[in-house]
Amino acid sequence: MYLEGRSMTLTVLTVLKSGGEYTPEWVYKLEKAVLRHLSVPHRFKCLSDVALQCETIALAHDWPGWWSKIEVFRPGIVTGPTLYLDLDTVLVGSIDRLADFPEDFAMMRNLNASWMPG
Repeated sequence: MYLEGRSMTLTVLTVLKSGGEYTPEWVYKLEKAVLRHLSVPHRFKCLSDVALQCETIALAHDWPGWWSKIEVFRPGIVTGPTLYLDLDTVLVGSIDRLADFPEDFAMMRNLNASWMPG
């Protein structure tokens, strides 16, 4: 595995910005799903402007809506192997292979860009 022999633990990261359609309950559901479907040692963290019952990193900016996700790239946030998941991610099976990814950075291709302008 990619993480074998490494002293760094995988971080699973998500973002919750208050005032939108997502609530802390979405964070907790995702955290439980990750616990169920990821057997690799990991830490679950959430960037948020809301007090949460999980490890939380305060958002530095009051950007509206999904723009807060940009803070994932703020210096010091990602300090080792990190897997970012949106709050609406539904896990239906093991995600251990994502922890085995050999690259330092990867993004999912937009699977349905037909609704986007341009």
